[in-house]
Amino acid sequence: MQASFCTSCGTPIPDVVAAAPFCPYCGNRKGEPSQAQPPARAPVVIQRAPAAPKAPPGPFTAPVDSLYMTFDPRAGYALIGAYAPDDEQPRLRAYDVCGKRVAWDTFTGEEAVGGLDHESITVRNGNVYVGVGRSFRALDLMTGQQKWGAELTDLLEHESDRVRGRGARVVDPAPAGARGPVWTVVVDGTISAFDRDTGQPLWRETRENMPERFHPYESGLLLLEYSEKVELVDPGTRKVLDTVGPRTRRFDLAGRHGLMQVRSWGWRERDGLLVHDFMTKKEALFEAVENAEYDVQTVAGQNRVFCATESGAKLFAAPHGKAVELMAGLHIQSLVMCGPTLVALLRKEHGTNYRRLLGVDPQTLTVRFDLGEWTPEPNDDWTGQVCSNGYVAVAVTSPTGNDRDCELLAVDPGGRVVWKLPVGRWKWHAFLGGHLVVESSRAWRVVRPDTGQVVATFEGDEHWRD
Repeated sequence: MQASFCTSCGTPIPDVVAAAPFCPYCGNRKGEPSQAQPPARAPVVIQRAPAAPKAPPGPFTAPVDSLYMTFDPRAGYALIGAYAPDDEQPRLRAYDVCGKRVAWDTFTGEEAVGGLDHESITVRNGNVYVGVGRSFRALDLMTGQQKWGAELTDLLEHESDRVRGRGARVVDPAPAGARGPVWTVVVDGTISAFDRDTGQPLWRETRENMPERFHPYESGLLLLEYSEKVELVDPGTRKVLDTVGPRTRRFDLAGRHGLMQVRSWGWRERDGLLVHDFMTKKEALFEAVENAEYDVQTVAGQNRVFCATESGAKLFAAPHGKAVELMAGLHIQSLVMCGPTLVALLRKEHGTNYRRLLGVDPQTLTVRFDLGEWTPEPNDDWTGQVCSNGYVAVAVTSPTGNDRDCELLAVDPGGRVVWKLPVGRWKWHAFLGGHLVVESSRAWRVVRPDTGQVVATFEGDEHWRD
């Protein structure tokens, strides 16, 4: 089929309508300009604003809660973690929190370093111990220079409990400046020992029954906590110097004394509290008590030992065993000594878990002060919610009941609130290097314990925030 074209709109017209005087598409008489033709428009040019320059990354690319916080009298407070921006080589970095400067970088260009977090790092006695895969390195805390390295049989174990101290499971019990062994504990059950200064391998063994925790003790010795016993060992020779057990349950260390909850103890097979002096290898105190609460720490002060019993419903004190209910319907979640006062954090057992902070007379077990009812938040990490340096006890609460709106309160032994500090979403706080160190989801803070003044802050990058 042939077609002609409209002289007005240019549309092809089939032969069957070509004889018509008007175009069937634009309606104009053939040969005349189209009246419906819109005026020509200038091309539209979209103006785009120039891209904003990319903000430089902060000292770390890792999130705040993956960083390792440490204190050293020479270096002050430092954070250690990964720095691996897209356009630079990855590296392990130490950051001076008070000086707000990068102290050192190391392992530059090693891809595996970009994924390191607190589970791979431990700092002890001026050394930074790092596990990069199966490679183990010892660095100088002041310079970041590697002192020595070794290959392990597997990946390092790690401690995830903030209260007990997070980090890679590396044990360095000898005093600073002394020669001693370093133990590495890996996930296949192997413990390897190296000379702290040279990295010379000393011994290696695989254990079927691995200690649950390792506690550095006096004179460079080491306490190994198992599920039902505690051993005092020489870390260089592995010789067992003292053993308490079996049938130990919870273990807490107070100076040279071990505070243990035991069951079926002695020839009378009684449950109770045991205080053991590992230096003299002698039992200092045993007091029978049933139903001691495993999840609440045992504490000592004012020549007495305290624990929670009956799922936290009562407070028990020894010697001269006595159990009392501090407040009906509220159970003990945490205990700390603050000078001459025992501070107890309680939680409402049924219904809404409202909390209260009480000060207790260690001798009479009567309540010295009560800070009133607190909201239920935060509602986890109970044993880490209150700590003390002997002068103030610092506890966390949320005035609004929102866990993103927490604040710390410092209380003296008489119950006076010394200061308050908003911290956002609380993670952890503890005394370190004479100051209070606070971790939130957004920042690390170093706080003066007497005034609550923040002396140093590190805030993470915006994309890691709540």
